[in-house]
Amino acid sequence: MTKDQKILRRFHPRGVLEGYQGRARLLGGSRLRRAVPAGLLDAGTASLASFAITVQAARSFAPAELGTYALFYTAFIMTAVVPTHLLFSPAEISSIAYPEPRRLRLLDQSLHRGLLLALGTAVIGMLAAVVGTAGAPGHLVVPLVLTSVACTAVSPVQDHVRRLLHFAGHSWKAAAVSTTQLAVALGTLLIFTQFHVPVAWVPFGALLCANVVSLTVGLRLSAAARRGFPALDRLATVDLLRSGRWLLLVGLTPAAARFIAGVLVTHLASAATFGYFEASRVVAQPVYVLQMGLAAVFTPGLLKAGSERAAGLASRVSFP
Repeated sequence: MTKDQKILRRFHPRGVLEGYQGRARLLGGSRLRRAVPAGLLDAGTASLASFAITVQAARSFAPAELGTYALFYTAFIMTAVVPTHLLFSPAEISSIAYPEPRRLRLLDQSLHRGLLLALGTAVIGMLAAVVGTAGAPGHLVVPLVLTSVACTAVSPVQDHVRRLLHFAGHSWKAAAVSTTQLAVALGTLLIFTQFHVPVAWVPFGALLCANVVSLTVGLRLSAAARRGFPALDRLATVDLLRSGRWLLLVGLTPAAARFIAGVLVTHLASAATFGYFEASRVVAQPVYVLQMGLAAVFTPGLLKAGSERAAGLASRVSFP
């Protein structure tokens, strides 16, 4: 028995057998081809929302202020990794044991646990950002702290809902969520600019509004899709954390290294230098966005094939 199978059986001893019944309908070739554009649209629009906000920040902040914002943004990325890999990803993997339509019932258990974890780690992560930006003016740091903490608590939850919609075979609904995120982000930026909101409140404030509204849309869409399906077996938080700690180690290492590098550049060179670096990094994202869009669609089927050691199923998913 493979390690993944052992994990799945520990979470859902009967669910694995039940999941075999859905094999015939798992991401068939034609359906997968229809899902790929949705995955690309999902990743693309979500990335465009962040891109638009970063461009607005680069245009509005002074160079040194841009570096301070960039350090908070890297702390945001680093902190969001924790609930994603420590709790949400193991829970999503466990849902593979069930037929696709039923997987959305995972939200009954994962939402409140993940939100509490995300909020706790958001506070710690932003305290690290405050230490890293020591010397920055208070009128800049205080709004960044308040808005980034709220945004860091909500963003991983919204990402989890979108991924689970892909896992459940509702890729176009996931794309609708990220499209809502982009529309709200652009609209909020326009409103903030029109009413001359202080620039320090704008980037994370716009991203927070976009995430809250799109998360609400995602929950409404998922509620309609999961209605009528039985609940999943109870997931033990200890088991999720035990499995997620290894995923967290892999995911957190590069994110933490990027944050530490930002702190070093800020203090050894200047905040302005790091600000320009971060703005240029965001511009160079198309390949990463393509990879994320494809992964959103292919990952559930490949995980399923791996857990069942089904080479034929893996081939059908990989080459629809």
